[in-house]
Amino acid sequence: MLAHHEKPQKYIEVKPYSRIANSEFRARFAQKQLVAKEQIGIELILVTDKQIRVYPTLDNLKLLHRYSGFQSLTELQLSIIQLLNQWRKLTIQDLVRTLNASIGEILASVYRLLSLGSVNSDLNTELTLESVIWANGV
Repeated sequence: MLAHHEKPQKYIEVKPYSRIANSEFRARFAQKQLVAKEQIGIELILVTDKQIRVYPTLDNLKLLHRYSGFQSLTELQLSIIQLLNQWRKLTIQDLVRTLNASIGEILASVYRLLSLGSVNSDLNTELTLESVIWANGV
């Protein structure tokens, strides 16, 4: 399941690319989408293995998944959101220089915020200290 802080939840089903070419599968999946929407009110999205097995996207998603279980936001995470709302776009290194926290604390906070969808970055490039992050709506 994909859950963002202020956006509707969505279920994601991952299937091999070769399987989606089958018209019978596509028809069954379309029916599953209708049932999910009508019975539980959640959108069902189909993603292929080719879409997520792209380096570094898959590595980034695995990394962010590790940070998705925490519940409440810390003061540091709230400070990051506040800075991004003020400056719009910053690198992770900018946050390290600006906030009174270690690189590890900043990285963990940014990963958590990315996993929640509270901030964004280009996940098709490797996440580094030079990665640009921005607040939603920018």
